[in-house]
Amino acid sequence: MEIDRVRFMMTSYLRTRLLKIQKYALHITGSAEFYNRLSNAEFEFAKKYVDVTQRHYTSVLDQLPEKLQAFETDMIKEPDLNTYVFCLVNTDLGEVEVNAGSGSTQDEQVVDLQQNDIYALRYSSIRQFLGDGTVDLI
Repeated sequence: MEIDRVRFMMTSYLRTRLLKIQKYALHITGSAEFYNRLSNAEFEFAKKYVDVTQRHYTSVLDQLPEKLQAFETDMIKEPDLNTYVFCLVNTDLGEVEVNAGSGSTQDEQVVDLQQNDIYALRYSSIRQFLGDGTVDLI
């Protein structure tokens, strides 16, 4: 039963990861910073997904009048970096300034990030700590 539970959790994690790759595929493949975070298989999936999607859009756009055929690159979805996420602190970081504002106001607050504590913070506030492993998303 434990093996089935672990298998379910891994499948759920991978499904969620692929859905995020699909949602932001154009954004990911357009930036070396983001596609370097993917495995080779995930990057190939993202490239193929973008190719198939663009072929589909092109076939649809070809049927429209010429002045409506332009595909705007500003329509590319980007992740919202101000979304709140849950994170686990792996190393005592001390006092860190975080964005705590709501909406368009970004109030800075100081939070004491202690090892093994769990926080709900804006992604943009902890982004720098994710790369070196001092903070993990949960």
